[in-house]
Amino acid sequence: MRRIFVPVTAALGLLLGSVLLASAATLTATAEQHPIGGSNIHGLVHFVDDGSALIVDATATGLKPNTPYFSLIYTSGTSAVTTTQMVLGLWHNNNDGTGALHAVKTKTGNSQDPAFLAAGLGPVLQSFGYIFGSVSYAAINGSWTTVSIRDASANFNLVACGRVH
Repeated sequence: MRRIFVPVTAALGLLLGSVLLASAATLTATAEQHPIGGSNIHGLVHFVDDGSALIVDATATGLKPNTPYFSLIYTSGTSAVTTTQMVLGLWHNNNDGTGALHAVKTKTGNSQDPAFLAAGLGPVLQSFGYIFGSVSYAAINGSWTTVSIRDASANFNLVACGRVH
C-alpha cells in the first residue's frame, strides 16, 4: 500500500504545482469605457496577458454607424510604453450602434497590422513612431493604466475612456 501511496502523492504534487504555475502566468484586467464629450459611447475592454501575448477583446455601444474607431492604451506617471505597444487597434463597427475590437499583441507585432495597412493608416502610424512587425506586446504590470476609444474620422478625437483594473 505504501508503494502506491508515495508515487501517487508525488504525481498529484507535480500536477498541482504545474496547474498553479500555469494559472500564475496568466494575468487579466478590464476597463470600463465611459463617454467623453457627450459621445454616449460605453464599452468594456478585457485584457489577457499570458506572458508573451496581450489579447484584447472589447465591446462597445453608442457608436455612430459608418464611423471608424480606434483604441490606445496609456501610461501612468513616468512609465513608458512605445507607440507600437500603445496601439490596440481598429474597432469593427456593426453600424447598429455596437462594435467590437479584437487584437493580439506579441513580440512580433499586432494581429491588426494588416488591417492598419489596408485602411491606409501605415504612414500616419509610422509618423508617430509605430513600427510594423516589432514588439507590440505590453505586459499587464501597471505600466499602462487607461484605454481610449477614439473617432478615427474626426482627427482621432477622444470619445470614451476608462481606467484599467
